[in-house]
Amino acid sequence: MTIITDQDQAMASAIAHVLPKSTHLLCSWHISNKFPEKLSQYYSTFPDFKVDFNNCIYNSMIEDDFEARWETLLEKYDFQEHTWLQGLYELKEKWIIAYTRNTFSAGQNTTSRSEGMNSFFDSYVSSAIGLKEFVENAKKALARQFVREKEEDYVTCTLKHPVKLYSALEYDGAKIYTKEMFRKFQDELVQASLYYVMKDIKSCEEGEKKEWLNIWGYRVVTSWPY
Repeated sequence: MTIITDQDQAMASAIAHVLPKSTHLLCSWHISNKFPEKLSQYYSTFPDFKVDFNNCIYNSMIEDDFEARWETLLEKYDFQEHTWLQGLYELKEKWIIAYTRNTFSAGQNTTSRSEGMNSFFDSYVSSAIGLKEFVENAKKALARQFVREKEEDYVTCTLKHPVKLYSALEYDGAKIYTKEMFRKFQDELVQASLYYVMKDIKSCEEGEKKEWLNIWGYRVVTSWPY
């Protein structure tokens, strides 16, 4: 459904020709890594440029916001003639979050996953070895990866995930998520809990009941033991 690459034009042309129904996105990490080099004169000359630029690129959630902020940048810093930056603007549908946020990419916006796998195999194979050694070492790499995955499966299935809030939602998440996904879910849950304050504690037949009042004034009731 979605393919993420760097700005290789030959690859972009091949994807459009061979996989016309796929969505081709550009790796945001590769692009942002070039900002200090390509935009150094703006960073050094204008103290507010970095904040304004990042706000436009990363904090514009809808297209109209991005376009308005981009026009403001053009007028404020006068980079209409900046060829590299204008080239990125023409490719905005492939990397700006305001345009890509509705495109399914399994939460990925960089090529780091494939590059991480490349780095893993680089420790087993190289261009200096022959075909026989390549096949043997590649098998060793796959076997090692299989063992690591089995170890992660064991941890997920046998060890309990530590909870922080002791809420029903957190306990349910601990039962169904893998270790890594539960950690991400838990971080979000903890952040969300900051919007609630305890208002009252009551006792009931089935156990202890806590009543919460969130910042918008809505009552939220939780009961335990679960």
